[in-house]
Amino acid sequence: MREVLPEFLDPLLLAGKEAVIAGRLAVDEMPRLRAQLVAGGVEVAVNLRLERQPGGLRTVCGEIVGEAELACQRCLQPLRWQIDCRVALAVVASRAEEQRLPEGYEPLYLDGGPLATRELVEDEILLGLPLVAMHPDPACNRELQEWQREGIERENPFGVLEQLKDKRQRN
Repeated sequence: MREVLPEFLDPLLLAGKEAVIAGRLAVDEMPRLRAQLVAGGVEVAVNLRLERQPGGLRTVCGEIVGEAELACQRCLQPLRWQIDCRVALAVVASRAEEQRLPEGYEPLYLDGGPLATRELVEDEILLGLPLVAMHPDPACNRELQEWQREGIERENPFGVLEQLKDKRQRN
């Protein structure tokens, strides 16, 4: 097992050899993912199997696991997020091939050259992140809850404008 992932993968060639690619990748090397996180300095473990299935279908399957810190969108405090991505990709060359993919596989289009390993891993992790990261307990932001309670009792800041409007209508 390799600890350092190769920079590029050739899924067509490696699937024929039934290769296993395993190692670690630093989140700091993935700029789009890094921009979503509160802190860097963490790594993800990558384990990919490239195989040729019966019928000639070439697949990239495996898992990406690790832990990252996202910003909770309620309280803006760090939220530990377990990265646990299951990868199930099948190499296709056209929409017609994509339509014939077995259940559970996502299409992987190649542009003729090798595939950047880091970008593949980054794409899969980004797809697995929550759309809106939040702590499970809605009470994580006590200040927001207090503000919302006080908001019920607060005076409308546009109330003065409403009084002026009413006054103009009477005249």
